[in-house]
Amino acid sequence: MVFKARGAKTYKLRVVAPSGASATLSTGCTIRGDAHDVERVVKQWSGKSPLGRAAERAELLELLVGPKPRPITLREAYEKDLAGELTDWMAQHAKTAADIDLHPFVTAWHRQKVASKKGAGMADQYLRQLRALYPEKEPFALSLWTRKGLKARLEALEIQDGSRNRYKAAASSFCETLLDAELVELNIARTIRGWPENAHREVWYTMEDARRLIPAMDAPFRGHSAILAGFCMEMGALKRLLVGDVLAKAEPVKAHCRGTKRSWRDRWVPLVHEMEWLLPFIEEAIADKHPEALVFQARDWEHLESQHGTADRMQIRAVGEDVQGQHNLHDWRHSHAVWLAQHGYPSSIGQHHLGHKDATMYNKIYANHRPDAHDYALHRERQDARAATKLATTRIRKSGKGS
Repeated sequence: MVFKARGAKTYKLRVVAPSGASATLSTGCTIRGDAHDVERVVKQWSGKSPLGRAAERAELLELLVGPKPRPITLREAYEKDLAGELTDWMAQHAKTAADIDLHPFVTAWHRQKVASKKGAGMADQYLRQLRALYPEKEPFALSLWTRKGLKARLEALEIQDGSRNRYKAAASSFCETLLDAELVELNIARTIRGWPENAHREVWYTMEDARRLIPAMDAPFRGHSAILAGFCMEMGALKRLLVGDVLAKAEPVKAHCRGTKRSWRDRWVPLVHEMEWLLPFIEEAIADKHPEALVFQARDWEHLESQHGTADRMQIRAVGEDVQGQHNLHDWRHSHAVWLAQHGYPSSIGQHHLGHKDATMYNKIYANHRPDAHDYALHRERQDARAATKLATTRIRKSGKGS
């Protein structure tokens, strides 16, 4: 029976679900006749009308009397039934209710990778990449984990095509966790075709140009460039570099490059003899600072603006600039690696300075770099030095025979 409490504006109705649970619900009606219409429909849902089981909606009654917050009100359910929309709403609700929140699985996946010997080095990066695809503050239900949806999110990233493959790899790694939990039967990330890799960037300064450019740059940027060039350091490692990580008084001078991609990226790199001209600028960058202070306390674009402006003013161009664009901060690593190759350092040293697992990339890219005028001049200097040594040795021998 519908009723209205004293002082109330709308009529109410006691609704009982098949499970026996019940609740007093508002019909949303201020007119008794309208409230009776709601009551009549509720009887249909319970199967207690001439329509019998044909109109029964036991699941809906359980939702109406279930724990708060309830997904739908009695009045809303009545109106949807009249509009012929209730069946579709029930189907969508059932699908949503059965959906699984994947955010907890992201946390478990990251924790597992951190603890793994194989994946620990990439755990944080993979997490950042997956969160770029499925942000933590947005819903991430199992129904969103589709091949079409993942591909669309990968393509929407404002990054170079080659980098999309890294994000795809992170998604593939996460999907393995879903497979282990038996939430999916296929690694959808692996079914997405990869994107073309970016051509390897080969832009670097000759040492002669670097010796002109770095001293002409503003402080502290000349010191930052000297550290990048002298220790073959990644830009990310420079941003993590502490003053105490640079041992400027050691023999040899060396710096701690805190790379994070792999365990071998975390390394100590010495300042080789041919690059000792960088030491005054390195010392300038760390002078009078606390050992726990960060060396790099600027913004990337400020550094790059100073470097490009100085190079333009002095009409200094990096090798490869005409094809791959103006020299960037990461390219100091390329310069360092080429300088090592030009001065005859073995690939094992080049590999270590770059923070690579093996010498494959160093041998492929740097050790066989395209020779330029500097290489020929250096070769002539070495030939002249060998000739001078040979001549001096011959004279000494002849002098000894004459005596």
